[in-house]
Amino acid sequence: MASDSQMVKLALKDHSAVFEGLESIVDVGGGNGTVSKIINDMFPKFNCIVFDLPHWILHDWDDEHCVKILKKCKDAILNNVKGGKVIIIDTVMNENHEEHELTQLKLRMDIMMTHVNGKERSQEELKKLFLEAGFQNYKISPLTGIYSLIEFCMAVFIFKNKIR
Repeated sequence: MASDSQMVKLALKDHSAVFEGLESIVDVGGGNGTVSKIINDMFPKFNCIVFDLPHWILHDWDDEHCVKILKKCKDAILNNVKGGKVIIIDTVMNENHEEHELTQLKLRMDIMMTHVNGKERSQEELKKLFLEAGFQNYKISPLTGIYSLIEFCMAVFIFKNKIR
């Protein structure tokens, strides 16, 4: 997402509350670290870790693999005593409320998804994936351009030294 650095800066400015209470960020699909650098410039106390995976994380995968990826994220949060959240910047289809041209642009953005059974998903399709992966609460906020910020949290409760 290095090419989208201006969009990321705007997203951080408009949605900085998403990062409240966090101490570290793992940027999965972080490429050359541009997004993590921008986040770290705004929140210098964050520990930013970059994992470089191809382009998008959910966008390029079929539903089964998306659920596996999200479950791994959930497991990582559950293993952190302080809890955490997953923040995704991706295209969310909204055919009912968009102009035809914007929908077409979203569909043309990434040819990679056709090679691995990926697809653009609507809010309802994403909701199904999130629920299947075990996330109950999420929020989708439109950003500048074709992207949306998807945020979902998972609280960790400790009962008699056991994490649940």
